[in-house]
Amino acid sequence: MAINVFEGGRRVSILLSVALILGFSVYTLKHYNEYPPYIPVTYVPTDAIEVPMMRVDECPPLSFTTPEIKMETKNGTVATVYLCRADSEYEEVIALAIEADRKGVSEMQDRAVKRRAALYKHSPMETAQIKAAFVEDEKWVDDQRLPVILKNHLGPLVGFVSISLLFLWVFTWVVGWIVRGFMGIPRGQDKK
Repeated sequence: MAINVFEGGRRVSILLSVALILGFSVYTLKHYNEYPPYIPVTYVPTDAIEVPMMRVDECPPLSFTTPEIKMETKNGTVATVYLCRADSEYEEVIALAIEADRKGVSEMQDRAVKRRAALYKHSPMETAQIKAAFVEDEKWVDDQRLPVILKNHLGPLVGFVSISLLFLWVFTWVVGWIVRGFMGIPRGQDKK
């Protein structure tokens, strides 16, 4: 009984394909356990007393975000919460710093540094407002979990597996084409 090299090559390619899919899947699951998905939530302070914080997709132009706050929903979804600050507040700090630099007054520099530090801290009232707004948005945060998982974890997995399988398929086809050419076997057949 003769050994069919081409059938063996096809079987090796199938085994390598399965190994690639399993390997990348295990890596993705391990990565998912080490780095669970974080849902970004951004709030903007409003002037309304009833709704002091409003959720937005991203900060408006000419604004900056304060350092993140990690919060968790009742269902265990972890969210990264940001608060947008108006750029006018930041411009005030820069203006103070420039004026202090021009005059060489250390008291004004201290005021500018303290004002800037205050902009990056959340007041207790703001923190309470953020928590209250987050409780209102918990369902939305929980609903964002699957899209974030698909985008951050499964998207790269599908890309890596697809490219790897395509490369393996092309490599297998090229090697088969070369071997068939040297052996004088017509394309699509395993024997002369």
